[in-house]
Amino acid sequence: MSMSFHWSYIGDPILFKTWVANSAGAYVLSLLIVFAVSFFSEFWSSYRYSLSNKKPTSSNYEELVPLNGCENKKFSIAKLYRQFMASHLWKTICHMLGFMISYFIMLVVMTFNAGLGIACVLGVGLGYYIFGRSRLAVVEDICH
Repeated sequence: MSMSFHWSYIGDPILFKTWVANSAGAYVLSLLIVFAVSFFSEFWSSYRYSLSNKKPTSSNYEELVPLNGCENKKFSIAKLYRQFMASHLWKTICHMLGFMISYFIMLVVMTFNAGLGIACVLGVGLGYYIFGRSRLAVVEDICH
């Protein structure tokens, strides 16, 4: 098997033995799935970035709920939710999921199918165009 990009799709497994495009329709569906996953990967990267760079929010809208029926001990569901979403455990889960998606995209490109490779690049490109604005650009001033 040569390691060069090709356009054929009949009979070649895409990522799993059971994911084989045996028709043009199945191939187009595969292209759309790969595009969507690549697009989602950029959304997920921006979301992960936002977890570490959130500005503190006001707690004026938090609704206090009684804890175990006791009126004197109250907690905020919104506050507990925000604490979990800002926790290191949630960030770790998000990080692992992000890398899993990135490796999925890498393996799809490594099938050397040109159409699937283009779908990956277009999905990541459009995703970055739409979601990448929320990330801060690091500008380095390099003097020569």
